[in-house]
Amino acid sequence: MMKEWPNGICALFFVLIVGSAPTAFAAESEWKKTVETVKPAVVNVATESFDKKTKMLGSGFVIDKNGYIVTNKHVIEDADTLLVKLYDGRVFTAKILGMDAMTDIAVIKINTGGDLPVMKLGDSESLALGEKVAAIGNPFGQEHMLTTGIVSMRKVTISDTVFIQTDAEINPGNSGGPLINMRGEAVGINTAIIIKDKTGKGYAVPINTVRYVMNELIAQGRVERGWLGVEIQPLTPELVKNFGLANAQGVMISDIKKGGPAESAGMKKGDIILELNRMAMSDPSALRSVISSLKPGNNALFLVFRDGKRMFISAKLGKMPVIEATKGRSPIVAEKTLPPSKSDVDELPQVKTKPDKNAYAVVIGIEQYRQKLPKADFAAHDAKIISEYLTKTMGYPEENVITLIDDRALKSDMEKYFDRWLSNNVEENGRVFIYYSGHGAPNTKTGDAYLVPYDGDPTFIAETGYSIARLYESLGKLKAKEIIVVLDSCFSGGGGRSVLAKGARPLVMNLQGNMALSKNITVMSASSGEQISSTYDEKGHGLFTYFLLKGIKNEEVIKPDGSIVISDLFSYLKPQVERIARKQYNNEQTPQLIGAKK
Repeated sequence: MMKEWPNGICALFFVLIVGSAPTAFAAESEWKKTVETVKPAVVNVATESFDKKTKMLGSGFVIDKNGYIVTNKHVIEDADTLLVKLYDGRVFTAKILGMDAMTDIAVIKINTGGDLPVMKLGDSESLALGEKVAAIGNPFGQEHMLTTGIVSMRKVTISDTVFIQTDAEINPGNSGGPLINMRGEAVGINTAIIIKDKTGKGYAVPINTVRYVMNELIAQGRVERGWLGVEIQPLTPELVKNFGLANAQGVMISDIKKGGPAESAGMKKGDIILELNRMAMSDPSALRSVISSLKPGNNALFLVFRDGKRMFISAKLGKMPVIEATKGRSPIVAEKTLPPSKSDVDELPQVKTKPDKNAYAVVIGIEQYRQKLPKADFAAHDAKIISEYLTKTMGYPEENVITLIDDRALKSDMEKYFDRWLSNNVEENGRVFIYYSGHGAPNTKTGDAYLVPYDGDPTFIAETGYSIARLYESLGKLKAKEIIVVLDSCFSGGGGRSVLAKGARPLVMNLQGNMALSKNITVMSASSGEQISSTYDEKGHGLFTYFLLKGIKNEEVIKPDGSIVISDLFSYLKPQVERIARKQYNNEQTPQLIGAKK
């Protein structure tokens, strides 16, 4: 959505800052042509608070003509609403696709309806020591700012993240902008400045790292990193002497995480890692950096020194825990918060309705899967609490509520209860409530959405899953006066409560598609087709389910006969889910209401 840029911003002239060391900085004339080429792809990123007062934040640059922009995490993490101002003066609202605390990289997206100028990405590995570079930004939304310098260190490790060090000053407004070479290619993203005395050292994340991280954020909203499960330390002169090594090139394992990938692979405390995938490991930071750049599930080949001998050990990497992935930064969520022993929504509402013998429900919660799919946190608990609300508050007789948890929710169980049990029991003017919490998956060939049963396999989802289309078709045959379907799941395969066939790309799903829902069916889903469904860790529920339950506790939402005022419930939960997803989990999650009763 295009917006008017706020008034009262003073016009600024183009600023070219030349450093004080002539041998380190390029002359202005050398950069003029390059700067004119890259300026259109460098944007201003600002935030809009709830009271509509705009505060300038920093910069970003366009990486795809369709509106994908990369910037710094710290530039946007506290924003309520993001605004992006382009070089031609147009202003658009942006949504956050994902943020990565370890590298301080974020990807946002705007919808412009047309092609955008794109920053050309270079190769940070080919950078030479002393090569001329420039940090460019658009911090004020009026004109660009440029500082020039050289590469003073090709690789410097800070908190296990590798940076390019430059003496080109990176001013606060340049954060998120590109570090460019003389060919006009982005070789890094400006991210930090350390002041020592009267000189500054600027740091940029190498563009090769940015390329990998941004692709992960676009695909799934997060970066999953490999994990070995070891504590490591550098080789001291004493250790080199005691082990009889020729030099200090290597990393010693000081401890092994029980049950971790290293232990499973046969590594031992005291092993010295010399190489990883044929690359020499000179120190702990190098090892951590390489492992974190590999995907969980990848096999890594280690050359290990043990008992005076060298040996190769292959280890299947695990997924780096969140607390390690954000160590050394100021993350939004440093580690998973243990759910409270009893959430506020676990206490049943005070209102109780008269039992309705013609009210039926099928409630499904699948947290653990046979195929060892990612855990759908709190799905089983969600289902149990939903069942309690139905039977103890909303008038559904216990014998009319089927609750299927984990291995009781096979595909055959879904077929039994959705296709046959409901049709055999629900009478005219009855009520039906369907709740599903667990993974969804897309059919990558057809784009159809599927529920993933306990025994489902996303690689063969058409054969092992239960399709949303089939669910709607079965429910459409019922003569019930009201059918409510609640899906705390997502179907793009982009993460959260959704999975995807190996090697496939996330899809943009439409839960309704071209199907015409029966007029008595209303569907509430946790997110839109391209988004993921989050968990609300501190509450011990799925984010969508938590506010669903909190909304039901409102006495005005439940009618005397136990039915739900869907419009009131949805109007309450939608903004709550959007707010928490954006502020606490860095996601865009927009619940959907589909059907006639809106």
